[in-house]
Amino acid sequence: QTYGFPTVSVIADTLCTAITRSLENGALPEELVNAHVDALRAVVNLNLRDENSKPAKELLGSLQSLVEKKIS
Repeated sequence: QTYGFPTVSVIADTLCTAITRSLENGALPEELVNAHVDALRAVVNLNLRDENSKPAKELLGSLQSLVEKKIS
């Protein structure tokens, strides 16, 4: 259940993917965990309920870019 914040589910899924991929390649960078926690806080603090809104898309895109950069 997302409690009205479906963007949280997307961030959690991105973190799960990062964990899985990082374990295959070595260790999970602490920076990635911190970025996901910060993103979760931002979603709640900025009330980003719609994952298709421009701010949510920008947040999710930058998070995905960080994952790609740190785990490749």
